[in-house]
Amino acid sequence: MRAVLDTNVLVAFLLTRGHITSAILDGWERGDFDLLTSPRLIAEVRNTLKKANLRQRIRPEAAGALLEALAEEALHTPGALELHGVTPDPDDDWVVSCAVEGNADVIVSRDAHLLGLKEYEGIRIVEPAEFVRLLEADRAVQDHPSD
Repeated sequence: MRAVLDTNVLVAFLLTRGHITSAILDGWERGDFDLLTSPRLIAEVRNTLKKANLRQRIRPEAAGALLEALAEEALHTPGALELHGVTPDPDDDWVVSCAVEGNADVIVSRDAHLLGLKEYEGIRIVEPAEFVRLLEADRAVQDHPSD
């Protein structure tokens, strides 16, 4: 499975350690899905982490580790595809562009503009909890393939 995690989901890794964020992070580390990103999405994560309200809540080492993991462990799309007008918020178009360019199966977000689409060109757009259910179902199939 190939997935694009929106900035709000990635930043949540640093803010919370609930079941959902932990399950997504564990799934990525385990190789249950390939994380897709683009230069624009990495820049957005970097800029978001510089916001004063987040700098007070996130240790610089943790922010650096996330950015390093994105740089070294995610699959990078060139960022050449620029879709416009896909969502009401032009900043969200970059998430969809990355997903299309990287042949993603799913976009994971908490953003209402993206979630309102539900799907774009066959790419499902789901909340983090739904993504965890997809990962768990995929793991169950891999652990117990039918004959």
